Amino acid sequence: MPPCGSRLLAASAIALSLTWSGPASADSGRWTESTRLVVGIETRLRLLAEMPSRAERAARSHLVAIVWRYGEDSGAGRLPSALDALRLVQVEALLEDGIERPGVGMLVAAMTGGLQHEWLYYTADPRALAHAFNRLAADSPDWPVRLLTEFDPAWDAYFALRRREFALR
Repeated sequence: MPPCGSRLLAASAIALSLTWSGPASADSGRWTESTRLVVGIETRLRLLAEMPSRAERAARSHLVAIVWRYGEDSGAGRLPSALDALRLVQVEALLEDGIERPGVGMLVAAMTGGLQHEWLYYTADPRALAHAFNRLAADSPDWPVRLLTEFDPAWDAYFALRRREFALR
């Protein structure tokens, strides 16, 4: 795995299993969900239940993590408040309409916990995904978000999440 990939995976693992029971839960057969204590912090993971086909993976060689910070560092809860949860559901619906439906990226995992939420996408063109994201965020400049990207043609980060998730069952 490239060095950048291991950093992204480590960041994801720290928050490991940060799931969001947002709009994608309506399509519950598509996702597997779990909640775990990771380093004493309750975390949730939502992961695609079925492995994307080899052709789908080959068409998307870049991993993009959209990382959203919520709450306050001094806050007692590490999972989102009701207000933060509502905001995340709304943002995920926007991401689905602006990134997934037009085929710019494929959401493969969502993680929540430790005061951050991450959506993990694979895309053929990280710049196109960033442009699509920026169009969505244009009306909401206060989004506490950053985008991380790396070349991951073998989908190593995704496979590592799957191995870890299914090993813990």
